[in-house]
Amino acid sequence: MEKINLPFGEYVKQRREHLNLTMRAFADAVKISPAYLCDIENGNRKPPEKFLEKFAEVLQITDTEELNHFYDLAG
Repeated sequence: MEKINLPFGEYVKQRREHLNLTMRAFADAVKISPAYLCDIENGNRKPPEKFLEKFAEVLQITDTEELNHFYDLAG
């Protein structure tokens, strides 16, 4: 997926949808509630730092530059 300048939540949502993951499936995989994930995707909450590594893993972000971009957006 190309580097896009989006708010963190929108980036997560687009990446999740690109991987054909439902909100519930993604939330289960990262061990948060779907409602919490919805708030993150809508920009109403920031993701807890302790979950960022799991987010990146489930979103299959492995490229170093893309991973740095992901953390910058979360920042």
